[in-house]
Amino acid sequence: MANAETYEQRQSTYGEEQEMDQHRSLGSLVKEIRDESIELFQQEVELARTEMMEKFAVVKDRTVSIGIGAVIAFAGAIVLLMGIAQAISVVLVYAGMAAVVATWLGPVLTGLVVLLVGGAMVMSNKNKLEEETVVPEKTVQSMKENKQWLKEKTT
Repeated sequence: MANAETYEQRQSTYGEEQEMDQHRSLGSLVKEIRDESIELFQQEVELARTEMMEKFAVVKDRTVSIGIGAVIAFAGAIVLLMGIAQAISVVLVYAGMAAVVATWLGPVLTGLVVLLVGGAMVMSNKNKLEEETVVPEKTVQSMKENKQWLKEKTT
């Protein structure tokens, strides 16, 4: 009979341990999900920060290119208006045009060409800049995936 009581005591103790393991497992699972969620959130924030820094660097580079293009176009317009305009005016006079007309027509034609080149540079980089978005697309996609993952873990 001592053996029977020992067996029953062991069964009772085993049952209590299983019940405690189940409670501990549920608690552990909740803690694990919480910890993983916190870590995931921190990683998402870091990803968003990194992605935003990359996007701002691209926007900054495009903006600098637009500025440089504008300055070059302006400087080019001045230099060309002074040098080439004089040469065009001379050619127009030799072609039979009145000197009074050739004096203003040469700089106008030269300035028009320079402004077209500078304008093309500005528009090219402006279009590239418009293609950039400041929305952290990778982070948004990753957060959607994480939301789905968390939903699956909790259901």
